[in-house]
Amino acid sequence: MTIDPNPCFNSRKYGGRFDLSWNGGGTNATRLSNWLDPVNTGALTTNTRRIPFINGPSLVCANATFVLQNQWPGTTVTWSSNSSSGLNVNPTTGVATRQGSFSGPVTITATVAGIGPCNAINFTKVVHVGNPTFTNPKVDGSNFYIGSCHGVCPGFHTASLTINGAAPDLMSWTLNPGGAVSWGWDQYNSQIVFETLPYYTQYPFSFVGNISNSCGPAQFTFCFISGPNCQSQVWFNPNPVDDELVLTRGVAEGEASSDLESVEVSLHNSSMENVFSKNTNERIIKIPVIELPEGNYFLRIHTKAGVIQEQIIIKR
Repeated sequence: MTIDPNPCFNSRKYGGRFDLSWNGGGTNATRLSNWLDPVNTGALTTNTRRIPFINGPSLVCANATFVLQNQWPGTTVTWSSNSSSGLNVNPTTGVATRQGSFSGPVTITATVAGIGPCNAINFTKVVHVGNPTFTNPKVDGSNFYIGSCHGVCPGFHTASLTINGAAPDLMSWTLNPGGAVSWGWDQYNSQIVFETLPYYTQYPFSFVGNISNSCGPAQFTFCFISGPNCQSQVWFNPNPVDDELVLTRGVAEGEASSDLESVEVSLHNSSMENVFSKNTNERIIKIPVIELPEGNYFLRIHTKAGVIQEQIIIKR
């Protein structure tokens, strides 16, 4: 075989017939069994890989020690973290110390040098430091700004976030104040699915979530208020839907159903092909979906004020 002149990429290959070389000539130098199964256990496989990896805890509350397993002989290791202000790692010993009350994910790096003429190689491990943290909060796919209240109209909604440092099934939520909001926690998608009801849901309301790990507790709050111009918008149910989607248009105070403007309602599949359309001034609009295959769809309502778009799921 061809050997690359660069010693960092040199490789050697040895081959032979196992049925002959297992017993071979009966000595260490002439047979494989002495090396692959020296105590004659009958094992048919053996792990011959010696790939270095970082060994240490995945959660750090105060202090932790990290070790590079399978370190190559004659090499040196230098330790570091991508956030020394959150988790400081001694470059020589691999001892890590949490800084203050910092909480969040940190990447630890072991830089291995001294591999002949080769460049240094980095091995990394992502750990969580401190109490659970929350990132990427969204409401109906749009960013939720922490400390604010998000406007929602009657209908189905989702409030999602990423939980770091703890499993989503440990999260417990409460509705404050309790009232006419139907909701549930979907731990598999890390989201609250809820429905606000016209004329019944009281605003503002909040979902307050609590979770803990061995380092301590954490809390997150989704706050909601009535969205702007909701009376001119549309809410729909059920979602997911199996046979018929029902749209209900809001009526402003003092307005009769017969006074509603004409709107164009359309339903599109995931390829944005139009599978249903209708122009109507009806307050209650029914869309049959029994003939449509399961999947994600997009509902569009064209009004004078603009276009309302919602995601619809057909599932049976």
